[in-house]
Amino acid sequence: MSGPKAPVRIHRGPNRLRPLRQRSSPWFAVGWPLKYLLVGFPVWWILGLGTFVFFVVAVPMAIQLHQWAKVRRLALPPAWWLWALFLACKVIGLLVLTESPPGTHAGSVSGRTLSITFSVVA
Repeated sequence: MSGPKAPVRIHRGPNRLRPLRQRSSPWFAVGWPLKYLLVGFPVWWILGLGTFVFFVVAVPMAIQLHQWAKVRRLALPPAWWLWALFLACKVIGLLVLTESPPGTHAGSVSGRTLSITFSVVA
């Protein structure tokens, strides 16, 4: 009689993911938004767009991330919840923007929004 058989383990090698479609132009290869953000940052800074370029480049990065998510599974970092908690605190901060602390002069929401916008721009 033979003893119990050992469980069969299936060894899966490294993920063999199909590559993303490369665009025909070398100007728009995979990762081009990050390249133009980092390499061109002195130009953006001279033009006065150093703060806004991050928001502009975030749009093509999000599109590229969405395309990647169709091809492969995207993994979250182990402590992604810390970032989510930070974003929740930011949203709560925006929600209490209309409130005034006790004992202070009540300001307008438009004035606070203007000051926040100015701090982002400057």
